[in-house]
Amino acid sequence: SFLEDNSTSSIITSDATARNLFSLGKPFPSTDDHPPRPCNDNWPVLAVSWNLEMVGSQAARRFVSIVYDQVYSIRYFGHNMAPLWTFNWEGNVTDMLTVSVGDAASLNITEDCAKYDETLLKQLKSVGGDNFATLASLAWRQVIGSTDYVYNDKEKVPWGFLKEISSGGFISTVDVLLSAAPVFLYKFPQTFVTLILPVLAYANNETHIYGDNVSYNLPW
Repeated sequence: SFLEDNSTSSIITSDATARNLFSLGKPFPSTDDHPPRPCNDNWPVLAVSWNLEMVGSQAARRFVSIVYDQVYSIRYFGHNMAPLWTFNWEGNVTDMLTVSVGDAASLNITEDCAKYDETLLKQLKSVGGDNFATLASLAWRQVIGSTDYVYNDKEKVPWGFLKEISSGGFISTVDVLLSAAPVFLYKFPQTFVTLILPVLAYANNETHIYGDNVSYNLPW
């Protein structure tokens, strides 16, 4: 694990092992007793624990950063595109994490998020009432959380892709982009531009520069 100290331990192990050791106050094993496997085989989980020592009247707080590296996030008509962070940090995940974790430790992340949520809910309620605010807040998290951003090394610009949930793995379909548009246009209009650029490139018959020349010939 990254930036782990003597008071912190993490392990990928079975759910039963992680829960039992945690409930008994015992440390996690140094290695998993069963390497990568299907999720229905001794259910593997990522477990993290901290030793908080004695906790008095002041609450003890910790945070954890969970990161995975896709190497390539998208294959766009035959061309592999790396995650956007690799361009911003020149592919050095250690530097990226050092700054990100440092920012999270020095800034009031929890308080800032709470204030943002409170402001957003007030804005939504003012438009459509309590029920609308509840529904919109759920859609907000689903829409933003399903995006992935890459660096288009052909055009030298960021591109975004919107992944469908509980489907056949489809991505950036027009019907889903249309449904997500109100959220992005309301708060992040420039981000929505990055999401429609890949679709427009396909619609404009520009896929040949990425390797596969696939003509846009859908009947409308």
